[in-house]
Parts: sequence; C-alpha cells; structure tokens
Amino acid sequence: MKEKLTIGEMAKLRGVTSETLRHYDRIDLFKPQFIDPHSGYRYYSIFQYEILGTIKELRQLRMTTDEIKEYLNERNFSKSLDIMRTKHEELVSNLKELNEMEENIREKIAYLEQVEKENELQKVIFREMKSRRLLTLHEKINDNFELCYGVLNLENMLTDKTPILATNRLGIIIEGTNLKLERFEEPSTIFIVAKNKEVIPNTYQLTIPGGFLPVSDTMENCCRVAAKV
Repeated sequence: MKEKLTIGEMAKLRGVTSETLRHYDRIDLFKPQFIDPHSGYRYYSIFQYEILGTIKELRQLRMTTDEIKEYLNERNFSKSLDIMRTKHEELVSNLKELNEMEENIREKIAYLEQVEKENELQKVIFREMKSRRLLTLHEKINDNFELCYGVLNLENMLTDKTPILATNRLGIIIEGTNLKLERFEEPSTIFIVAKNKEVIPNTYQLTIPGGFLPVSDTMENCCRVAAKV
C-alpha cells in the first residue's frame, strides 16, 4: 500500500478511465495532489479517493461538472442532503415516466400480435368489451386531413409519451343507423380510451357501457370501432 498513486492506479481503484481523470484535471474539477519537481509527473493521494467517489456519484445523478464544482467548493451536510433529496425526486419522476412508457409499449405489442393473428383484418366482428371512459372532441371527422389533426389534438390532451396510433385505444364512434347499413365511410367521431388514472375534463369525456360491440381490426389504421346506439 502507498499514498501516492499514478493516474492509472487511481483510475483502476475508482473504476474510471485514465482519460476521465485527465479531463477532470484539465477542467480543474479533480487534480493530482503531488507533482514531482524533477520529472513533472503528477500523482494522486490515496486520501483523495473519497472526493473522486463523490464526483462519480454526482455524475451518475446527472449533475454537470459546473454543478459539481460548486458543490465541492461549498460542501456541507445540509447541501449534501438537499442535493440527495432533489435528485431522488428526479429519479422517482424518471422511473414513473419509464414505467408508463414500458406499459404503453407492452400493450401495443400485445395488440399488434393479436391483430397479426386475425384471419380477416378488414371484417367487422363483435366482441364483448368492458365499460370504458372515452376522451373525445365530439367532432365529426370527414377526411384524412381532419383525422390527422383530430388524433394529434387528442394525444396532446393525454399525459402518455407514446403515440396512440397502432394501439387498441384509438377508435371511432359510428351512429347506429350507419352501422346497420354498413356505411362505415360516413363522417364519424374519433376517441381515445382513457386509462383509469387519466384525468379527463367532463366536456371531453364519454362513458360507453360494457357489452358486445362491433370491432374492426385493420393494419391500415389499427382502430377500434364502437357503435353509438
């Protein structure tokens, strides 16, 4: 064991690269403690291990080098606790967002796998569905131009980060008369099925009771179709 460590030895002890330490030296974040007066070679002290460990931890918490410099220059217990609390809140928020994204992707994969197994993708069939809350603008869609803006407007009202297309949450409401006459191309109202935790203003909320409803699975638009009777 020795007090003076070369850049390679310190890097190995702390699980960082030598280039990382050279970079920290250049930007005055973490500098070697000893300089050989004859060779000019720079050495770290083993007693600096804790500072480098702190820098490594703060970098893992996504702190910038300037933020770390400021922290190290005014290091104290209260500031350390405040930083840990703030970064913990950020991590919890990021984990929540990642979990929601994972759930959305998992549901989308399950839906597309189901669609892939359908023998007649263009055929309207009846399926039993539970009662659902719908998010809708209560506006008739007349063409693909209006459809694009309609879907975007609905998506922007959600907290989801994943696009709603190619899921089993996007659909259209067809009037009962048009449904019976199989006039599926008539202007209809689009909707998004809201998740239980989704907060929807009453103005844009519509509840559909459970029961057997016509459903059309198509690879072209991947929409659910609910009848309005």
